[in-house]
Amino acid sequence: MKKILVLFASILCLVFSIKASAQTGCIKYYGPGFDAVYYPTNLGTTGVFGPNYGGTPVSLPFGCWPTEPSSTLTRECTIGTVYGGLLIQNHIQCPIDTYLPFFVLLASCLGAGLVRNRMVVGFLH
Repeated sequence: MKKILVLFASILCLVFSIKASAQTGCIKYYGPGFDAVYYPTNLGTTGVFGPNYGGTPVSLPFGCWPTEPSSTLTRECTIGTVYGGLLIQNHIQCPIDTYLPFFVLLASCLGAGLVRNRMVVGFLH
């Protein structure tokens, strides 16, 4: 039982750590309004609005949403050679805290299991 719980906890942590990784790239911004994809590859050049991004567009991670900048004129990066965008690490929010109850529940179950096993072993000796 203990090995199954440890395996389950390891898999759960791996899945959540993959989803919690920070994204980098540039998302088109229409002021107001966004595309549902972003461009992850920094091309190493500077465009009209800042660092130039391109490559194959990638969908936003599930559960994440863009936030509007303080000004609709704000552009922090360039997509291709013309489109102005925003760096997603500054304007994309992902609800990592929504997973906190699962981690607390997992830790509680593992802790209760360990305490229970030690109490049983203590009573047997």
